[in-house]
Amino acid sequence: MHISDLTEVKKCDSLFFSPHLDDVALSCPGRVLEDTAEGRRALVVTLFSHAGPADAGRFKRDLYPSRQAEDRKSCEILGADSLHAGFLDAPFRAEIYHRFSGIMFKRDANHAQTMMQAAEYVSRLMEQAQPSVVFVPLGVGWHIDHRLTREAALVGVSNYKWRKSGTKEMERITDELRSQNANVLPRLLFYEDRPYAFVQESVRLRLGELGFSADAHDLPLLDADELRRVFTESFMGAHYVRQHLADDEREYTLRHLNSHLTRGSVQTSTQAQSDVHLYDRVTLAMARRAVGAHESQLAGLFGDLDGWQRQTGEYTRALRYDADYVERYWQLP
Repeated sequence: MHISDLTEVKKCDSLFFSPHLDDVALSCPGRVLEDTAEGRRALVVTLFSHAGPADAGRFKRDLYPSRQAEDRKSCEILGADSLHAGFLDAPFRAEIYHRFSGIMFKRDANHAQTMMQAAEYVSRLMEQAQPSVVFVPLGVGWHIDHRLTREAALVGVSNYKWRKSGTKEMERITDELRSQNANVLPRLLFYEDRPYAFVQESVRLRLGELGFSADAHDLPLLDADELRRVFTESFMGAHYVRQHLADDEREYTLRHLNSHLTRGSVQTSTQAQSDVHLYDRVTLAMARRAVGAHESQLAGLFGDLDGWQRQTGEYTRALRYDADYVERYWQLP
């Protein structure tokens, strides 16, 4: 069922935050299907779901009603409720987001304001939904809206936790207080943003940026030079990059990749814990249907639906689990 307004939200078991009108279907359809099949109520909330009053470069405002319809259809296939928060997609917020390099590596002047507005929305949503588990994008791939969704979710959920534990302060919860109040707080799991996570070493680098190392099952560590080479080649060869990166952005992008590689490759002692879910071909077929509902996005991200399935299969094999389809989530201490 599609929920048209925040005030109509009812209590749910699982709450999935999606930056855009396709990200949950692309990144964690198996987990949504798993939850709904077991009778848990799932709600998919897209934060940056709307366009502005005029086109934003190559981004056309008239496409958004059909994209919203695609998302409603996809959520119906997954058995989840859907809600579109109504915040503007990045290209409609600032001109610097009209280009690929801007979306990936820049922040507009109103970034903090946008984040706090989204965080307040998240906090009010949490009061209505009261979920037991919340799924948040890890922020792999640097897309500004994915990072904003993660930031807003963390702040908004923390504010909700403060109120639920009887505290009136509207500030970020500290690690100590988070530990003390764990019994009143929903569990947070971070999903790997796809297709960005399909770039080799991208998840490890993202965890490194956040101050964590991957758990023991992950692939053996590469030395710095080999990691740089593998990641850069995989990134520049990814379908979504080749589709959207203009020739005059390549040098700028490579410089920023080098900067992120330096920050993300720092070795840390705190280990993130993976939560891996293995699925059979029936779930894979249902996930394919949910992804296929986002027909307008397939060409730019994967080429076509078969391209999605091919890249998904390659990633499943790269994770080295014996399953038809795999999704990996992260718990960050």
